[in-house]
Amino acid sequence: MTYQGGTVKSSRLFAGYAHEQIIKKLSEYFVEVPNYFEKIAYDKSLLKEEPALQDLNDFDVSNYVSYEAAYINFIRQVILAQKRSTDLVFNDKVKKIFVDGGFAKNETYMQLLAEAYPQTEVFAASVSQATAMGAAMALHKDWNHLAFPIM
Repeated sequence: MTYQGGTVKSSRLFAGYAHEQIIKKLSEYFVEVPNYFEKIAYDKSLLKEEPALQDLNDFDVSNYVSYEAAYINFIRQVILAQKRSTDLVFNDKVKKIFVDGGFAKNETYMQLLAEAYPQTEVFAASVSQATAMGAAMALHKDWNHLAFPIM
């Protein structure tokens, strides 16, 4: 709901757990440190032909010759699932998409999301958990008798 009590369409994809599991698989299969994915730059040439959406938990890392190729193709699967979820509530009025949480720091995710929505501006939230923080700020007077803290 909006901070004024109005309804808001929403759709969510919880891909963080699948991401954690793939990182473990990739690290074991390609013998890399667990956070190696953080060093991967977006490289469109590593993408295989446009795949059909598959269950994120069934992604097979052995179909790829490198950690980088497997990771980028996994993130494309996340984007396919994200687009399917987002399109449930997307309309012509939407001009901007804001990404919050861990994926906001992921260059590959952000690039592929922007490609999935070429007519829409895609931004990473600059404050961690910005959505939750905004909701807490908007409702502060209704749940907390203390003065609003100055940041």
